[in-house]
Amino acid sequence: MEALCEAFVLSAKTGVEPGRFAEVLTAVFRSPLVENYSRLLLERRFDQPAFRFRLGLKDLRLALEAAEETSTPLPLADLIRQHALEGMAHGMGELDFTALLQVVEAHAGLRSLPAPDGLAEAP
Repeated sequence: MEALCEAFVLSAKTGVEPGRFAEVLTAVFRSPLVENYSRLLLERRFDQPAFRFRLGLKDLRLALEAAEETSTPLPLADLIRQHALEGMAHGMGELDFTALLQVVEAHAGLRSLPAPDGLAEAP
């Protein structure tokens, strides 16, 4: 998911229309996973969760615990965990895990994350 989100963000920052990017991506990587997640990222229906953000964070935590127990470095999983924690801090726990796109977009300067629950939006 992180890699797909980063690819969508990079293409947006370079001026590629998201629908066209998804079309090329799914033609090159013929995979139901890429096709389905590309469609979900394009539709941006994060409030209709198939897999909640908070559950993604839980699974990342379990994977990283197993990695620590077996002395297995998982640097990408650690990065995704940090992005997921950031999303959780901004009240995204009940959204679909594809909302990770919003965190990656915020890091790239494409948008701001929603203000954390109960706090005013930062200037």
